[in-house]
Amino acid sequence: MLSLVTNGIVYLTAMGADIDVFVICFVLIGIVFIVFGNYMPNLQQNYTVGIKMPWTLNSTENWNRTHRLGGRLFIVGGILMILGGFSGGVLGEEGSLILVFGIILLCAVIPCIYSFWLFRRGI
Repeated sequence: MLSLVTNGIVYLTAMGADIDVFVICFVLIGIVFIVFGNYMPNLQQNYTVGIKMPWTLNSTENWNRTHRLGGRLFIVGGILMILGGFSGGVLGEEGSLILVFGIILLCAVIPCIYSFWLFRRGI
């Protein structure tokens, strides 16, 4: 779905339509984050999808707690990305990009640190 929408944006822009690509892309990425965040706590331990740190793969409890936190962060991050896409007029394109990449970085780093903290506590 994401590919179809972005292809449509490319074609419309090539035909001269005035489309704010930043807003559409940030909203779509935010929606993907929200959907994945809702699905994340239900993931079973696996080597393909999820936060696959060595200590999460060794402990089911660590995996479940880490993905519960990660799911919440992804939902909040997705909402912030959608809002960040619409704040382009205030922050500018560079500010919006910094905001979105900061959100992505936090959504990736915080669950890893939390997972390691759980591991150090013996979980």
